[in-house]
Amino acid sequence: MSAEELPEPAFEHLVLQLFTTAGIELGEMPNPVTGETHVSLPRARFNIGMLEMLQEKTEGHLTAEEEKLLKHALHGLRVAWLRHSQEGA
Repeated sequence: MSAEELPEPAFEHLVLQLFTTAGIELGEMPNPVTGETHVSLPRARFNIGMLEMLQEKTEGHLTAEEEKLLKHALHGLRVAWLRHSQEGA
C-alpha cells in the first residue's frame, strides 16, 4: 500500500487496531499471519488496558460516535476476556 492509498489517521482506526489485536489474543479471530488462533490473556489484557487508558484520557473530548465505538469495543473485549479467564480456572 503506497502512502497515497493510506487513509488519514483517525481515532476510529486506533480503536479498531487495538480491538483487533486484543481479539486475536483472545482467540476470537485467527492471527492474520499464521491463520491460527490462540489465547494469551496477558496480551489481551494489555490491549484492553490500552483502550481503557485511551477512554480515560479522552473523556469529554470525543464525538458521540467515537465514544460509542470505544464503549462497545471495550464491552465486547471484557466479556470475551472474562469468558476465557473463567474457562482456564
